[in-house]
Amino acid sequence: MTLVEPTTYDLGEAAFALEIDDFGDDLAPLGDLLHQTGNRGGGSGLPSGAALATFTRRLAREGAKSGDVQISLIWNNLNDLDLHVITPTEKLIFFGSPFSHCRGELDVDMNAGGRTSREPVENVYWPRDYAPKGKYVVLVHHFARHGDADPTPFEVLVNVDGETKTFKGVLSYGQPRMTIHEFERVATNKLGSASDDFPLDPK
Repeated sequence: MTLVEPTTYDLGEAAFALEIDDFGDDLAPLGDLLHQTGNRGGGSGLPSGAALATFTRRLAREGAKSGDVQISLIWNNLNDLDLHVITPTEKLIFFGSPFSHCRGELDVDMNAGGRTSREPVENVYWPRDYAPKGKYVVLVHHFARHGDADPTPFEVLVNVDGETKTFKGVLSYGQPRMTIHEFERVATNKLGSASDDFPLDPK
């Protein structure tokens, strides 16, 4: 895996509202967005044993899936934080569009409504041998407060072809999405490609 120095941008409230309303996974080309600036998360590092245990426990509890690329988000209150991933095919995976044609899936989305948890987790993954080559961008959005005070600290775990890193950040409701990490996957897929029609069974 080749790591890319993070570049940040703010899509703006209007663009975000359009995505929510349309529930589509189309996103403006990255080249049109990278010149903009916004918040960004903290530096990366190898996950501590305690952090890895926390991610593992919460992911197992929710039945999260894993693969060649897996990106997970945790925080520790009732607020609704959302994990967003821009795929190499320049599509956005988020709660309004949890599946992409390049086989990515948001399979765990917590504190969005109904049952909430003080130990939430969210998860995006590509099945083994199907994650496309190319650039991925990981973002976190503070979508709603559910009675707990801000700011809300969070941690993101990124696992790409067995290489795992963690990233930390803090967000308050009303702030723009925060770019956490960008990376380039260079491994070759054995079974699929980014141009395949989406065949993944959402069940």
